Formats: sequence, C-alpha cells, structure tokens
Amino acid sequence: MWDDRLEMEIQMTDSGSRSGIRFLDHDHLRETLLTGGHALNVFKHRAMPLDVTRTVVHASELARIAKVSGAPARVSRARGEIASDDGAFLGILFQKAGRTVCDFGSKQTILNSGDLLIWHGRKSVCFDMLESFRKVCLLLPLDTFESVLPEANSYAGTHLQKGHSISRLLGACLSTLTEDVLASEMEPAGSAIELTLDLIGAALTKHRESNNIGLRMNLYQRLTAFIERRLGDPELSPTMLARTHHISTRYLHLVFSEHGTTVGRWIRSRRLAQCRAELANLGSDHTVTEIAMRWRFSDVAHFSRLFRLAYGVSPREFRRTHHQSHG
Repeated sequence: MWDDRLEMEIQMTDSGSRSGIRFLDHDHLRETLLTGGHALNVFKHRAMPLDVTRTVVHASELARIAKVSGAPARVSRARGEIASDDGAFLGILFQKAGRTVCDFGSKQTILNSGDLLIWHGRKSVCFDMLESFRKVCLLLPLDTFESVLPEANSYAGTHLQKGHSISRLLGACLSTLTEDVLASEMEPAGSAIELTLDLIGAALTKHRESNNIGLRMNLYQRLTAFIERRLGDPELSPTMLARTHHISTRYLHLVFSEHGTTVGRWIRSRRLAQCRAELANLGSDHTVTEIAMRWRFSDVAHFSRLFRLAYGVSPREFRRTHHQSHG
C-alpha cells in the first residue's frame, strides 16, 4: 500500500550535477523538485524504499531537461502541486526503460519502453513506475512550446508508441541530446535545444496531419481560399497564415510543397492574376502603378519583371494589345 504518512530516515548521496543525485528520502526529493520549479508529490510505500536518481542535464528559460531512473516509485500532481508552480509548462516524457502507468483521472495511459507522452503542468496526473525505470523528461514553458507549435494545449495527452516512426525519431533525438550533445559541453546548449524544439514541432505537426491525406488537402484548400480573400492585406505572410490556421510555418511550407509550389510563390501568382484581370478590364482607368500598388507590389519595375515572367509581356504591352483586340 502507498502510505504518505510513513516516516523514513534521510539518506541521500550527491555525486555532482552530471552524474546526478540519488534520492533515498521522499521528502527531500519532493523539496528538490519544488525548488526546481516543478512540484510533485512523492508517495511512500512501506514495502519499497525510495531509490531514485535524478540528473538535471540542462536548465534555462528555454527548457529544463532531466534524466530520471530508479526502482519502482509513484509521483503525482494535484491541486496543491499545481498551485505551487503555476503549471505553465508542458512535459515531454520519453520512457527509455521500464513501464509507467499515467493516470489522468478519466484516462489512463501505459508507457512502455520507447514510448513518448506529452502532459500538461496544469492538469492533475499520477505517474506510477511499476518496475525499475529510466526516462528523459523535457519540460517546456507554454510560451516556448507555442513558438514551435501553436495551440500547444491541444497536444497534452498525446501518446506515441515505440513502433511509431516519430516516437523513434524523437526518442533518439532526446537520448542524443542528453547523453552526448549537452553532456559533452562541446557546443552551445541553446543551439542544440532550439534545433530539438524545431524537430519536435515539425514531427508532432506532421503526426497530427499525416494520418489522413484528406485533412491535408482540406487544409490546403482552406489556406488557398483564405489567401484569395486576403490578397490585398499587407499583413498576409507565411507567419500570419500559420498563426491564423494554428499550424507551424514548417508544416505550412510542407503543405504547399506537396502541390509543387511555395507559400510566397502562390501568393505572388494570385496577386499577379488580379493585376492581369484589372489590366484587361476595359472600364478601368487605373494606371499600371496604381494597380501594382493595390495588390502589394511596391516596386513597379520589379512588378513589371514578374509580370513578364508570368505572362510573356510587360503590363503595359498586355493592356495595350488586350484593349486593341477588344476595342
């Protein structure tokens, strides 16, 4: 039985930050986690003394990465713990060895060796390590996660099993990051972590959309329809499109690349088409410059070059010959 009232003698050895701290006392582990900014309640078990080693591999405003291993143990977050640290973070848990039962109240997930799980710091959760375990924990502030993956909250509870290619990819990435890149101190930690975050954002976005080709086609149609409605908007850009449609810019470019184009090229081609339509309008008395400016081409000479590349003639030649043939 788990017993939170059981008193145990403090036994703790500190081997340094790189080799980790071995905790044999529940209260000291709980206090250390809280001091680090992430509160967890550590349950006591009469028959199984605590034996957990925790190594903080990296800690910064960008991310906090720790390796944790040990004998069977159980930790949880409830209202008290969430109130202690605000919970404005997402956790990415990579189960390297052993099994963990993750209880979210109404939902239970079993993590086996090689699985990944995303969990939310503001939601109650219990992690029950049923056997000797090893795991990597990556904790990201919500703002950091949002920078690579809009609507970060919606990814909480995502479970990627070992057999999934994305799980293998991210697991290998996190293992390499903690065991080799950050441990070696041979290159700036910030750069390695930023690359890892980009990979996580791209992989999770791809995972969400790639299971259904129809979803990507539907997204492409929604994106192009949105562009058509906002062609005259000076704010129209890949960043604005990604933010508005709650996807990463990396995934936005992927969607358009599947159709043999880029976002910028598509926007430009549709704006050129609008210019061509206005130049062909017999009732329009706007100058070429006015038409170019209206459709966000601020450099008229550059606009003329783009128009010639697209249609084989300059804007003025097109207008003149079109009006002559329809006059």
